[in-house]
Amino acid sequence: MKLNTGLKSRARTAMQRLGQARLRRGPADTALEVAIALEALLVDSPGEHTFKIGLRAALLVSNDLEQRRRSRAIIEAMYKIRSSLMHSGQSSDTCKVRGYGDLKTTEIVSEAMGITASVIQRVIGFGTTLDWGAIELSSPA
Repeated sequence: MKLNTGLKSRARTAMQRLGQARLRRGPADTALEVAIALEALLVDSPGEHTFKIGLRAALLVSNDLEQRRRSRAIIEAMYKIRSSLMHSGQSSDTCKVRGYGDLKTTEIVSEAMGITASVIQRVIGFGTTLDWGAIELSSPA
């Protein structure tokens, strides 16, 4: 499959960071690597990354509303774990996931890694940089 140069570089970064995430021992360190992988593919400008990435990942990984809700909630929780590491140098063993209660951080980052792998596959499958404005606004109400 032929990818344009910009997408090829971003996909390579995402795959490398997902690979690094699999090697990390602590869930907060894993969350940091997964966040970088997602940002490489899903963010095209500065701003609120948690919202953008949660929404965009959810739109890519499933057409099912409940699966999209869960994916978005997991990515948001993963960002909370990452933020805790960045701001305090540590994270707790559990994290609140919107709509699902407290889950173990290890479970959250494991699920986030699976979501990230799916995002990478979908983005590479498109073969070109995605038009997020069109994607975000094209889903039926």
